[in-house]
Amino acid sequence: MSTVPPVLSPGIAHGLLLMALLGAVGVFLPFLPALLAAGGLDPTEVAIVLAAGSATRMVAGPLGGRIADGLGDPRRVLVIAALLAGLTVGGFGLAAGLIGLLLVQAVHSMVQAPVLPIAEMMTVQAARQ
Repeated sequence: MSTVPPVLSPGIAHGLLLMALLGAVGVFLPFLPALLAAGGLDPTEVAIVLAAGSATRMVAGPLGGRIADGLGDPRRVLVIAALLAGLTVGGFGLAAGLIGLLLVQAVHSMVQAPVLPIAEMMTVQAARQ
């Protein structure tokens, strides 16, 4: 039984993964305050929404790591979290007002938080092999 060789080396695949994830964050985050302001928030409310996202990520990141460890399949958690983060980011364009944007920010931050740490952990593990 023959196996098909991988198209990309693990190093290149992990590099592309991290590049895509960091690129998405680098494109999204600088525009988030303006997007929140366009959703009807004043500067104080923008700060509240941004702070809520940070607080949510502080809790959700380690929790996502624990879930990945518990399942024993970090790729599954990474894929699900990344897909959900991609879907929830669209909520910023649909929601308006403090409560709506705060809810979108909380949900998006919760599902986005474990994505980069899990990807980095997988990259380090692959490098060790």
